[in-house]
Amino acid sequence: HTHRLDNGLTLHIAPGHPAPVVAVQAWVGVGSADEQPHEVGMAHAVEHMLFKGSSRYGLGELARTFEAGGGEINAFTAFDHTVYHAVLGRDHTESAIDALGDKLLSPRVDRDELARERRVILEEIRQGSDDPARTVAQSLFATAFAQHPYRRPVIGTADSVQELSERQLVEFFRSHYVGDNLTLVVAGDVDPARVLRSVERRFRAMPAGVRPPTRVREVAQTAPRASAQYRDVAEAYLAVGFHVPSARHPDI
Repeated sequence: HTHRLDNGLTLHIAPGHPAPVVAVQAWVGVGSADEQPHEVGMAHAVEHMLFKGSSRYGLGELARTFEAGGGEINAFTAFDHTVYHAVLGRDHTESAIDALGDKLLSPRVDRDELARERRVILEEIRQGSDDPARTVAQSLFATAFAQHPYRRPVIGTADSVQELSERQLVEFFRSHYVGDNLTLVVAGDVDPARVLRSVERRFRAMPAGVRPPTRVREVAQTAPRASAQYRDVAEAYLAVGFHVPSARHPDI
């Protein structure tokens, strides 16, 4: 069951009844590749901050709402999207949609919490730099792409994260967390009509917005590229990459 709300939000409902469980996901069409040079690491930082409370949910209350329904909620940021995903008992479907809507429409941005979360992200960056496998993967993308933002790490850099401000965070959220850029997916033991009513009631206030601008186009690669880093580790790590057509190309 696919629906498109007046504000552009797309809703997919996949009913199935093997167990009294429902999965709810919010796919926001913004990732690290949509960041401007002065916003590196912003998409991931916004994802973190959206767990810090909203207009009707205080710090930690959002997660407890899902846990009270026998479930859990988490999120991840990638190059092209940010995804908030939850699984819980079917009897809590409407409360989950309501809580997720509050999180995506009116998050609370607190300066002190931003400072704490910045330290968390900086520690993630430090841990990543100590991981040879992650380091070689980031090096591969930085070598394979000369201009496209895929060459930057999703999480950002220590320098860029240090510079992220509260104002930038709010502006980035308002630009990208809009109806035209959001897809909700609800799957499991649900009544599609009730889900539609709940989503319409909770998300109709979300502004439509506009889609992100076109990204920088990558120049064609005409010769092999390689890079090497020397680390004091016990094993060698190798990554080899090939450019392939896009997912919608006929060759795929």
